[in-house]
Amino acid sequence: MSPTLTPPVLWAQRHDSVSLKVDLKEVSEHEVECKGKTIVFKGYGYGAQGQNRYEFSLELLEAVETPAASVRVTQREVAITLRKATPAWWGRLTSAERRPNFLMPDFDRWMDESDAEEELRLEEMKNIGKVTVESRVRKHPLSTLHRGYLFMYNLVQLLGFAYVLVSLSVPLLLGHEFWGSALKDAHKVLRFCQVLAVLEVVHPLAGLVSAALVPTALQVLGRGFMLFVVIGMHERLSATNTAFAVYYLWSAIEVFRYPYYMLGSVGVEWRLLTWIRYSLWIPLYPLGALAEAACVLSAIPLFEASQALSVRLPNVLNSSVHFPYVLYAYLVILAVGVCINFRHMYKQRSKRFGVRKRKRA
Repeated sequence: MSPTLTPPVLWAQRHDSVSLKVDLKEVSEHEVECKGKTIVFKGYGYGAQGQNRYEFSLELLEAVETPAASVRVTQREVAITLRKATPAWWGRLTSAERRPNFLMPDFDRWMDESDAEEELRLEEMKNIGKVTVESRVRKHPLSTLHRGYLFMYNLVQLLGFAYVLVSLSVPLLLGHEFWGSALKDAHKVLRFCQVLAVLEVVHPLAGLVSAALVPTALQVLGRGFMLFVVIGMHERLSATNTAFAVYYLWSAIEVFRYPYYMLGSVGVEWRLLTWIRYSLWIPLYPLGALAEAACVLSAIPLFEASQALSVRLPNVLNSSVHFPYVLYAYLVILAVGVCINFRHMYKQRSKRFGVRKRKRA
């Protein structure tokens, strides 16, 4: 009696279905039987042992609907789709912990559980005909109170950055005679907004929002250093083109970021705003980093001349610090921080819009 020939089978799953791809070519006849947790395949086609009869049987982890198996035969394969009796994520395909040798993951169609949850969420949004936000706000006993607080916080920040953006747009539209007063007003408002932004580091620590702490802290500390030290220590620098570029680019990003978070705090999403929030940073964030670097380079000669913040001997610590060297070090930190934040924001955009790399063996 000849041994049973088993074809290679690739499998993948979604929240509500399982797909099997039987690696048999030119199948002339086949039979698929599905009952409860068991699926049996028999077919005649061209496989690893040439033109022959192949078959396999699998005891699945959970039951599937019968006779709801969908079978599609092509010249290259037999594709079988099974509907799960109870939609859920399976930890494995078979009831046995040890995987059969002929069974392998289908990496072209593979999804992990987080991918499946995202797909399910998007499908639910389509079914109800509207988009619901994947809110940053965690469940909390004082839900109404802390949602109201987050709404007001983001509203105040939005008004501040909108004021700066409009103020800086006036010299561009009406002439440079408004330049000095616009930059002075913008600097004052930005200092207020930046002091307030310290709360953005507190929010995730207090459990009010789900946010990445490191990128948030890097941005808050970096902007604070730029405003209060690099620009704030020399009034002449606050009236330069580089300071204007820094203020303008920051504000252009934040007038879309804060309303997005503001609406998100009450469970509302505006599709256009979401797209802008996750896309506008692509050109503006690198430009903002370049403007900050240019501002630091412009500040170095001023700190060289004034010796502001430099520590000279003798002193209690018996050590000296030449502050321009600190600024050079900050340029390196700025470059690293840009890479960290850029990677974080790209991952956030990919998650939001479903852009993911294909997994390979």
